[in-house]
Amino acid sequence: MKMSADVRTQPFQPDSLYHLATVTTTNQFSKLRNKYQFLPNHILFDVFIELSHNGSLCQLGIELMDLTTFERILEITGRRSKLYNCFQKLMVHGTELATALVQSLHEKILACYAVHFTNPEWPLRRLVRLAWRLGCFLIDAGWTNHVETVFEDLIALADHIPEPGRSELKVQALNQRLQIDCIKCKYQSASTCAARLQDLLPNVCNSPLISRCYASLCSYLMGASQFEEAFRVSTKAMETLTPQLGSKMVVEVLRSCSKICVAKRKFELGKFLIYQAVAIARFEFSECDPKLAEVLSDLGFYYLNIDAVQESVDVYSRCVEVLRLVFGTRNVNVALALEDLAYATYVLEYSSGNFDEARDLAECAVEVFVELLGEDSLLAASAQRVKALILEEIAIDSPLKEVQESLLQEAHQLHLRSLDLVRQEFGDESLLTAKHYGNLGRLYQTMKRYPQAEEMHKRAIEIKEKLLGPDDYEVALSIGHLASLYNYDMKKYEEAEQLYLRSIDIGIRLLGNTYSGLEYDYRGLIKLYSKTQQYQKLLHYQSIYDEYKQCVLIKMSQSRDSTVGSVSHMTVDEIKSEFFRMLST
Repeated sequence: MKMSADVRTQPFQPDSLYHLATVTTTNQFSKLRNKYQFLPNHILFDVFIELSHNGSLCQLGIELMDLTTFERILEITGRRSKLYNCFQKLMVHGTELATALVQSLHEKILACYAVHFTNPEWPLRRLVRLAWRLGCFLIDAGWTNHVETVFEDLIALADHIPEPGRSELKVQALNQRLQIDCIKCKYQSASTCAARLQDLLPNVCNSPLISRCYASLCSYLMGASQFEEAFRVSTKAMETLTPQLGSKMVVEVLRSCSKICVAKRKFELGKFLIYQAVAIARFEFSECDPKLAEVLSDLGFYYLNIDAVQESVDVYSRCVEVLRLVFGTRNVNVALALEDLAYATYVLEYSSGNFDEARDLAECAVEVFVELLGEDSLLAASAQRVKALILEEIAIDSPLKEVQESLLQEAHQLHLRSLDLVRQEFGDESLLTAKHYGNLGRLYQTMKRYPQAEEMHKRAIEIKEKLLGPDDYEVALSIGHLASLYNYDMKKYEEAEQLYLRSIDIGIRLLGNTYSGLEYDYRGLIKLYSKTQQYQKLLHYQSIYDEYKQCVLIKMSQSRDSTVGSVSHMTVDEIKSEFFRMLST
């Protein structure tokens, strides 16, 4: 048999002696188990990773449920992705590892209290160190169901540590607790936590820690629709940013500040910060590190908000690819990325009507959230909202009436359930609630329930104007939807014309004359002027629309924005200086 040239020329690469020894040791695990306590941490780590590779998950789960053993594994910080992957396999296998570790740690802490911290089995500082590492690991690994307990235990333990460590430990633990609440969209709990954190911050002299806390508060305030305060706090995070914070934390601060800049439509500031975050992350992390995927997710958010939808889809796709490689499919981190990609794909395919991929992505996200967090989770509600949007568009394009009605009813139930959960958590005065009202307005228009559609759109506009001001992009979206309702279905042509013109004006001022949403406003105006026989205005806007289409074609033919790939990261002091220079101009 002839060998291909590639096979003949490929050099023989024998397995390393270390790996052969690791495999052999793993194969003899049950016989040598009592000897493993004497192995160095890094070798024990490799043995456990090999156990996960060969499918010995039951045995591995038993070993890692031992808190002392897991403590040793957490000491290995340079190969986190492998540990995430191993942990994920065990959780999917049905091993209640996260719950067992949190419970075991809690019992150790209670034992310390029982002896009043006098000669406990585990010294106080060891417990504090382990609690911090375990809690942070579980957050990063995407298994946060019981991690609140870890940080509440840390906050309580801090009372038994002398100053100056006491205040700093409490602030660190509260900061992580706040991040958990924001991840899980528990904003009522987050409000209490944020207040506790702000009360303690004046007692802390650690500038890097202060910067991290301001970044977390910024993310919380943005999620709670307090945009002005979130932006004010973001500037404090940038003021207190120092190189001593470390690259990982610097990236987190830049990410938080970038997102609020984008939300406030300060796009150049947002672009500068997220580009620097990506540049630092690519320098510090590998291409398959979940931390890089997190930063790329925020880059996707920036692209989506500046109407670079294809770029957004590309970036979100890369996030999903990386996170699936590390975490598999049944993981909250992966589900969050899938939801982002589903929505971006839905926006990208809005004009083509090809929503199959977006639907599949949204359904995968919903399935994971419901399985891991329950049907009443706000993360599940958010993914269900995206799925409902997609189902509505599929229904509109369906030629079969019974299929159309079935899809619209399913979308309606998803929207109502999501809205109910969001109102319970946020009340009526939130951007998320306003988005749900707007989504219902569009659905009711499709269902020919026009008075209800009008009511929903007006509610959405009222809330958005109150939170964001009258000239925000979100306001323009809702105004355009109400204009469409008036124009196509309610024959309120004068009101529709003014709303279209206002939506166009906002869109051009914020996103330029090639913004994709302008197409629907221009087409709506042309239709309106045709129906009302205003032919001079019709010809005028037909000309504008034709020019708009030419500009879009030119933009599409140009090379994509590749600047982010060529940006060199600046020093922290340079980033701060440039940020405040841009802010002042």
